[in-house]
Amino acid sequence: PHLDSLEYLGGKSINKLIKLEKQGTEFALVGTNRPNYTIKLPEINPFTIGQLIFMIEIQTVFMGALFNINPLDQPGVETGKIYVYKKLGRRGY
Repeated sequence: PHLDSLEYLGGKSINKLIKLEKQGTEFALVGTNRPNYTIKLPEINPFTIGQLIFMIEIQTVFMGALFNINPLDQPGVETGKIYVYKKLGRRGY
C-alpha cells in the first residue's frame, strides 16, 4: 500500500480530524449559501440526547408544515414493506 500519502495524518488525534472535517463541511456550506448550524450540548447524557432528538422531531414537523408536506407519511417505507411481504409470501400481499 502507498502509506506515504497518509503521512500528513501522523500525530493527529481522531478528535482533531473530526473537528477539521466539521469545519470543512461548514466552510463548504457557507460558501454555497446553504443554511447550517452547530449544536453544542452542555454534556452528553440520556437527558440532553433526548432533548436533541425531540428538537429535531419538532423541526421536522415544522418544516413539513412550511413545505406543505406531511412529514409523518412514509410512502416509500410502506412500498418497501409491501414488496418484502410479497417476496416472502405473506398472505394478503
